[in-house]
Amino acid sequence: MPCPANTPPRVCPIARSLEIVGERWTLLVVRDAFYGVVDSATFALTSGFPRPFSPNGFSLLIDEGVLVKAAGGRGRDEYVLTRRAVGSGQ
Repeated sequence: MPCPANTPPRVCPIARSLEIVGERWTLLVVRDAFYGVVDSATFALTSGFPRPFSPNGFSLLIDEGVLVKAAGGRGRDEYVLTRRAVGSGQ
């Protein structure tokens, strides 16, 4: 039986996941982070996301516990997948 159309996204885990990674660029960032990309410049090159994605998109992924932001080399921020993102816990 399909999920009713009026089911709130917070109730359905699939709908909730799509709220977080449903945008094309967001899912590509998660993919690239899984393969070891950590800096926003490399994410932009490999994912092809538009520059406006950077601040808002990373913030969403950080707020939802998908990525953590850490100080990287040469004063640049790095974005790393959390255990939650790779399926090793909540």
